[in-house]
Amino acid sequence: MKKKIIIILTIILLALLLFPIKIEYKDGGSVAYIPALNTYQVTNYRTLDGLRGTTVRILWFEVYDGSYYLYPKSTDFENIDFSDVTEINLKNCHNGKETNITDSEDINSICTFISSVKGINGWSGRGWSEGSYELIFKDETGNDILALAFGDSDVFFYGDDGEGYPVRYYLDGITLDDVIEFLKIYDIDK
Repeated sequence: MKKKIIIILTIILLALLLFPIKIEYKDGGSVAYIPALNTYQVTNYRTLDGLRGTTVRILWFEVYDGSYYLYPKSTDFENIDFSDVTEINLKNCHNGKETNITDSEDINSICTFISSVKGINGWSGRGWSEGSYELIFKDETGNDILALAFGDSDVFFYGDDGEGYPVRYYLDGITLDDVIEFLKIYDIDK
């Protein structure tokens, strides 16, 4: 009888130590597997802010970190070479009207302004459809050099999150009002 109790208790203890419970996080799809006594944890990340990959922790020590971000957490345009820009397509997203800017002084002014734009806390733009202005910078053959869109809040959309959606960045050091005040100078249908 005593031997049966020891075997049953051993099986229960092993189950508590080894067999995980699946925990689903409300962060975009991350899942963790943790046994009842929390002796280890395996987490598969899939967050809205672009964190992907797997981490493994045994007791209090992380033994494996294969996590990564799909895109940079911050971005800026100060190192973009705007010297080949010969046209800027400025679209007012509220009325759908487009302005093609070809005057070299206007192009230089806009390129200088955009060079100072910085973004932080990038995450997937999936599901976001806000927009004030879209800008496409083109060279003389019509190839796109840079494309970005400013939202209706202090954000802009730039690049690709790896799953076909633009990355949504919060403006850093400048507000959406500053951007709109500057760009509406060039918007022929304000």
